[in-house]
Amino acid sequence: MVLQGINPYHEEFYDSSGNSRVGTAYSYDTTEYNDCNGHGTHITGTMAGLHFGIAKDATIHSGDCHQPFLLLL
Repeated sequence: MVLQGINPYHEEFYDSSGNSRVGTAYSYDTTEYNDCNGHGTHITGTMAGLHFGIAKDATIHSGDCHQPFLLLL
């Protein structure tokens, strides 16, 4: 899935042991990795969130390279 980036620190992106499932969070602006409007985080939570996601064990990779994107592997 290609989206606009996510908030890699959202509680839905940790496993049941408290370990982050975000494998990569890259941004050309290293001071800001977050989703600019919440849409990417919402959609990623639906797809891979710990409590309500379809792929609860997925590793999440988020990138922001002028136009943010998201890959689920």
